[in-house]
Amino acid sequence: MRLYPMKKKVLAILLIFLAVQNIQSQPEPPAFAKQLANARDDTSMAKIYLAMAGYYLHKNSDSTILFSTKCLALYLGGKDEKVVVKAHIHKGIGLENKGKYAEALQSYVEALRISERLNFKGLTAHVYSDIGILYTHTEDYSHALDYYKKALTVKWDKNDPDSLPAFMTLLNIATVYRKRQQIDSSNIVSLEALAIARIRKDSLGAAILLYNIGDAYAAIKNPEKALPYIKESMELSKGIGDSEGVAFCNNSLGIIYQSLHEYKKSILNTDASIRQAKAMGMYEIEILADSTQYINYETLKNYRLALYYRNAQLSVKDSLASVEKDKEINSIRQNYEIEKKQQQIDLLSKENENNKLKRDITLYVAILVTTLLVSVFFAYRRINKLRKILEGQNKAMGAQNETLQEINETKNKLFSIIGHDLKGPFGSFKGLLELIQNNQVTEEESKLYLTKLYAGFTETFQLLDKLLIWANTQMKGMQINAVTFNCWQIVNQNIRLIAIRANEKKITIETNETKEPIHAVADMYTVDIVLRNLLENAVKFSNSAGLIKVLLTKEGAFVKIAVEDNGQGMDVNTQAKLFNKLNFHTTRGTAGEKGSGLGLHITKELVEKNGGAIWFESALGSGTTFYFTLPAA
Repeated sequence: MRLYPMKKKVLAILLIFLAVQNIQSQPEPPAFAKQLANARDDTSMAKIYLAMAGYYLHKNSDSTILFSTKCLALYLGGKDEKVVVKAHIHKGIGLENKGKYAEALQSYVEALRISERLNFKGLTAHVYSDIGILYTHTEDYSHALDYYKKALTVKWDKNDPDSLPAFMTLLNIATVYRKRQQIDSSNIVSLEALAIARIRKDSLGAAILLYNIGDAYAAIKNPEKALPYIKESMELSKGIGDSEGVAFCNNSLGIIYQSLHEYKKSILNTDASIRQAKAMGMYEIEILADSTQYINYETLKNYRLALYYRNAQLSVKDSLASVEKDKEINSIRQNYEIEKKQQQIDLLSKENENNKLKRDITLYVAILVTTLLVSVFFAYRRINKLRKILEGQNKAMGAQNETLQEINETKNKLFSIIGHDLKGPFGSFKGLLELIQNNQVTEEESKLYLTKLYAGFTETFQLLDKLLIWANTQMKGMQINAVTFNCWQIVNQNIRLIAIRANEKKITIETNETKEPIHAVADMYTVDIVLRNLLENAVKFSNSAGLIKVLLTKEGAFVKIAVEDNGQGMDVNTQAKLFNKLNFHTTRGTAGEKGSGLGLHITKELVEKNGGAIWFESALGSGTTFYFTLPAA
């Protein structure tokens, strides 16, 4: 769903609306520091802290909580109690963003108590919506709907600057219905909100609501109804220059046309969405669009472009992880700048205090002596406490040293693979190419060498792909995006991709697929990698004219997937080495295929990241079966 005015996060609207109000009207942090230094009294300083809390709303939750708390501490006996209500609201939003829902609710209730007592109708409606948002986050949708409906019943002056447009609360209600899979109810409320947005001549709000209605129909596999709403949203977004909205619409049109089997139209819209998403840094849309293009080209049997978009998707996911890390660093730096400004203010305050203390030096000395005695006592207690903490830290460091040693051994193994399995083939490629370039071989020999070059390049490319995936999981950069999907979709597309290699060895691949879908809740991209690795291994270790079976069953809360071959199997010693972190065990396939031992390590980590388990059964000469589970839908 799209939200107003931000996109693609299933949250309620009010938080964002408040953030925009405050961010647009407040100065930058350096200006706040100057204002605080020049503040006449506690009341003035409290209002500046409220403005600072509003500025950092949805930028830095810790700063929002800190400055809201400072405002409440200073604004004692102030005449404008709207300041207190807004400070409680900001504090509640900051706590809610950090997942501290009980404390956030306490702040909202305090704000509601004051706003109802003083008949602040606009703020009362705001607080009702805020509480509804909190219950939405905790998935208590019944209470969420109650509070959203209370917000709609509050009659406020349309000129009240604190009032909330009704269509925003309606959009919140539609969001709850959508989360409860009540698509018809969600669309009915969205249409009501759309009518209000059009009366208000709010083109952006209308575009977002049209998109949400179309997106809801697309979610229940009704592309014919979804299409006109998305097209109208596209035209409105273009008319108001909403580039992000156009990117969203192009992405949805690509998905809709794909479901209608109009692949050329799907490719055109999805390609436009990718260009727009790249230009604006919309990584999530770019990842979705790359996935759509992969399915388009895979369906059209253009495997070269399908592989290109699969790799592009991985690259964007890596970039997204890097952006999140940069945000974390910027947040730390921002906190540091805030602390520096606060220290400057504290220094000014201390200078004033020192001037006052000079008036009564005798009292100062008495206080100082008393303070020193108390400090000595507490210092003694603190030293004892620190000694105990250091003892605990020494134990923790011992455990960390063991972890570092394991990481170092893993790194050495990785470099060994890079040095041997990657460098070796490239040396062979160079020698063969020099023979061909210098005309030292016959035309028939050239064809033979080119065939060997292609086979070697394919193996080396697969090894490089596994190294990149494995390195990504080790650096904790791979994000898991769990969605509900039909497992047979991924199984069948991987069988098609592996079919050429299976045919070369005359291997038959069978499944137990029926007309009934089997749904799981997991990250489709990582599950795709798991199945690809297991199928590649099954082909690699199967004899010519062998048989591979892919079997899916629903067992309780999990889906169990089995990849079975009747190949060479494994002895007990080989089985013990398979999932050893410090031993990338590998053997050649039945046709001399090379391996690195990375595939099963990657497979185990990705299955466990998705909340599943993996195991195997094998006997030498009788074949091997790998099993793994995923949470069922």
